[in-house]
Amino acid sequence: MRSLLRSIPALFSTVALLASCITIPLGSQKPTLYFQVAGSGSANVYMMRVDGIITAQSSTLGFIPGETVPSTVEQVRFQLDRLERDEIRPVGILLRINSPGGTVTASDIIYHELAAFKKKHGIPIVVLMMDIAASGGYYIAMSADSVVAHPTTTTGSLGVIMPSINVSRFMETYGLVDASIMSGPMKDLHSMTQPTDRSHELVVQSVVDDLYQRFVEVVRLNRGDRLKKPMEEIADGRIYTASQAKEVGLVDRIGYFDDALDELRRLSGVSEFRVITLGHQPDAGDPNIYMQQSARPRVNLGVLSALAGLQQSSAPFYYLWLPR
Repeated sequence: MRSLLRSIPALFSTVALLASCITIPLGSQKPTLYFQVAGSGSANVYMMRVDGIITAQSSTLGFIPGETVPSTVEQVRFQLDRLERDEIRPVGILLRINSPGGTVTASDIIYHELAAFKKKHGIPIVVLMMDIAASGGYYIAMSADSVVAHPTTTTGSLGVIMPSINVSRFMETYGLVDASIMSGPMKDLHSMTQPTDRSHELVVQSVVDDLYQRFVEVVRLNRGDRLKKPMEEIADGRIYTASQAKEVGLVDRIGYFDDALDELRRLSGVSEFRVITLGHQPDAGDPNIYMQQSARPRVNLGVLSALAGLQQSSAPFYYLWLPR
């Protein structure tokens, strides 16, 4: 009894120590649920979905406390990690895109991740464009070997935008003054509260031009001689219907889901396969390098959640077509 009493303080000390630790579930593996959505056979084609505005930052929905939506890059990396972990070894990827684009860096990361996965495993990627695959949505499509657009798809909008408004005249009318203190004359580049400064505009324009050139080079690298017009004419920011996009060489084929599968058969050399996709998004047990914060319960409310992510993004430059 005395020995038991003497052990109680040590027990409490141990409990207190454990309570202050952070548990990291390294190497944890959850059962993975895949849905078969089409086809048959033993070979697998993985269908990846990119929907809504492309972001690199998880978003928090203000009216649902504690609920977050994983960023697009987190979802993409999660799926690629799972394919590796579960040793699925797909013979191809069907990339279904329904997006107006998003931030420059998020679009570039997804393009890079998909291109790297394709190269590592020596498999083809075929894009199937849905309602819209514009700007950053088109950028990530450049990871594919073939691009199929629905007859009613809107695509294009190749370019960069830095959204901005200027309220300096409004402030002057109502006697408002921006009293910011800066370390240098360029620190408030493109400030909405200061009159337009030509030297500032030139600096910001140079950044936009550089990011635009990256977009142009990615398209030129992956479309090559399939382009029917000079890039300067194609990539002026305009949008295209599917038939217009095919005419200038931005897409390879106009069709539907089965047509995209035909492209995968042609490129992979596999005539019979089943199309599978993951049944859930990242959660607390599925960390990856693109997580922005500790994982919490998440919900997905489609366009609303995507817009929430865009509003919280700190990126000022976008590969995005979003009519105002």
